[in-house]
Amino acid sequence: GAFPSGMPKTDEPNLRSFPEALGEFTGRECSITQKVDGTSATYYLRGGAFGVCTRNLELLDDPASMFWRVAREHRLREALATLGGDFALQGEVHGEGIQGNHLGVKGVSFAAFNLFDIATHAYASHNTLEEFCKVSGLPMVREIWRGEFRFTLPELVELARVQDYAPGRPAEGIVIRPVEEARSRILESGRLSAKVISERYALKHGE
Repeated sequence: GAFPSGMPKTDEPNLRSFPEALGEFTGRECSITQKVDGTSATYYLRGGAFGVCTRNLELLDDPASMFWRVAREHRLREALATLGGDFALQGEVHGEGIQGNHLGVKGVSFAAFNLFDIATHAYASHNTLEEFCKVSGLPMVREIWRGEFRFTLPELVELARVQDYAPGRPAEGIVIRPVEEARSRILESGRLSAKVISERYALKHGE
């Protein structure tokens, strides 16, 4: 069925389309992670009911579904239950048979990047997500830098350009977020979070 209400879809604005938002990051403690090339998924627990979603749809429980397979392999329902509320975990499902498997992993893997409190309609901080994943034994997207943000847009474009999943396999790009969640007056989502796509990746994949 349709994507459930009360939680956001995964959608990252491109910072190169909103360069004026760069100033909203400046001076904040930020985390820059490598963007995983796969397909996004949302796993939620609300009112005791567990759900699995692609970017735009909710899926029936199907043993053949790679999204449901990820949920079972990582015990995502049990992990979300430890939070004692209504939460959604979002991440990238990637691996064999998905987007050309540019990361070169065996089977299908998962990398978490968002934890969302459905009741308060707010994202958890990056540190809270890290702690949740650590305690639950869940993989996260790879952090490549953390500190007080002072980057220029050309510097971010270069940082995205040099990212590799493996030698000769350019990464899709980078995602920049403040360690403590913040609002944006410029980005359409209202959330201070944005991506920069690698020019090497775009050239290689015709984007």
